[in-house]
Order: sequence, then structure tokens, then C-alpha cells
Amino acid sequence: MTVEFLQEYLVSSCGPSVCRRGAATATLLLLCWPQAGAAGSEPVQVQFDCHPVIACRDVTPAGFADLQPGEKVVEARLRVSTRVIAGSAEDLREITFELGSPERRVRIVDFQPQTRLESELLGPIQITRTDESRRSLGLGLSGSMGVPAKGLTADLEPTAQLGVSRHEAVTRTVKKRPPQRPIVISGSTHQGHGVFFTLRPSSQSSLEGVHELRCQLRVPIAWRGDWLLLACRAEGRWTRYFVQTDGVCGQARYVLGLHAEGDQPALEAAERLGRAQWLEQEGEPDPDRSLPDWGSPSLRDPARALAALSGSSS
Repeated sequence: MTVEFLQEYLVSSCGPSVCRRGAATATLLLLCWPQAGAAGSEPVQVQFDCHPVIACRDVTPAGFADLQPGEKVVEARLRVSTRVIAGSAEDLREITFELGSPERRVRIVDFQPQTRLESELLGPIQITRTDESRRSLGLGLSGSMGVPAKGLTADLEPTAQLGVSRHEAVTRTVKKRPPQRPIVISGSTHQGHGVFFTLRPSSQSSLEGVHELRCQLRVPIAWRGDWLLLACRAEGRWTRYFVQTDGVCGQARYVLGLHAEGDQPALEAAERLGRAQWLEQEGEPDPDRSLPDWGSPSLRDPARALAALSGSSS
């Protein structure tokens, strides 16, 4: 559609005198439309990265063996990198990490970061209200009389007034906590065999960069290694042709090989799983290729070898 065609159509339909202003407005909109669309045409895109080999140290608290005989607690720390590769980082609304044991050999008993709320205000909100009241009382008496004196008449008007006035002002000061909004939301999934972390931006933090996640796992006393599945998802908001759109702007899945700290054979098994995952995903954009059950034997075999170190009878 050209500008000339639009002008001719409006004039022939409604007449030149009526449509002159409308044709000018429509022409301006038509000229600005491509620039407006191009300015918001690139949605935000996010890329994730995570090292697939995680060392776990024993953090079993004192007295745990008495309550849970045959089990111990290990801590896994993983670092996930988030990078905006297209669009604007301001359009990134939130990112979510889901970590879990699909075969339920591991139970998550604690995790960090926990749910956290933040406010843009530094201190409490102070509200001051002043109520004023006035009271008054008045009394008046007036009269007149004539007094003849040498043929003259005089009018006297004595007046008496009594008034009382009171002014009261009451000031009330109330302090309220400033409103807060969630910056981190976390919780358990799959009856304690998984955990999720949802992170949102604020004026004091950014979703780009490295995020450290910590989980404490309850495992058998003979545990030396296992694997967990990490799912990453980013959600954004962008505008194109004056229409605002929300949607997923990045996702990835990783099989994390866990090994007991200082256990060299378990470390080598976790590294073999990491190398097999990299080869499996090479040239394959489908994140489902990272699932051990759906991947090729080159990925399933290292995962099963690492799971054999879990100390579980299943």
C-alpha cells in the first residue's frame, strides 16, 4: 500500500473537503509505521551456561545419624550464567531454575537463596494527620426605652454579651512498612526431590551475570555420586507494532554430574557424563536431547555409571 493510493481512496470515498485532514493523518501514520515496527522488532533473547560437573562436600550435622541412620547430607553448589544476546535486558522479566532428581534417589532438605522481598524505600512510610475543632458560646441582651426631658425623647439601648471560644488541634502520626515485592521466589517440588528458583530484576540487581545456587541433599551413607537435571527458562516482554507480547525468550537443560569431594573415580565418572552431554548437544538445538532417558546410549551409559555410585538400592 502506497501513500498515493491511500490518499486517492480516502478522497474518492468521502470527498476532498471532508477527508483532507484524515488523509494527512493517515499519511503520517503510514510513514511512521515501518519505523515504529522496526524499533521494537527484536525481542529479547537469553543464553544460559552451566558447568556440568559439581563437587559435593559432606555437611552432615551433628546428631543427624541418630535421627536418620544410614544417611548423610552433602551440599552441591552450582553457578549458572545468564547472558542477553539479543534485544534489551530491560525486557527481561524473570528467570527460573528447576533442579531435581527425576529418578528420586536424592531428596533436597535445604536450599539457597530463599524467598526474599525488597522495597525501593529505605525506611518506613510516615503519615501525619491533623484534626482541628472549634467551639464557641455567645450571649447577648439588648433593649430600648424613651425618657422625656423637657419635651425631648431619648432612646437608650443597653447591650450585654458573653462569649467563650475554644480551639483544639490533634496531630496523629502513623508509620507504615513500605510495600515490598518478591525478588527471589524459591520452594520445593516433586515431594522434596526437586527445587525451583525464580529471580526477578530490581533497581539494585540484574538478571544478567552469574547466579549461585546451593542445595543440601540427603543421600545414603555410601553415596559417592549421582546426576541431577537442571532446567533453565527466561521470560521476557517486548513490543512489536504497538502490541506488547510476553513469552519465553530462552531455555536450556543440563545433566549435572555430582561427585563426592575428593573421590577421584566418582569425579572421572562425572566428567565422562559431562563430555557425553556436550557431544550429544553439539549441533542439536533441541533441549530434550540432554535427557539421559531420551538421548543416545553415549549419554545413557555414563549417566547409569554415575548413578551406580549413588549407594541406592533402586
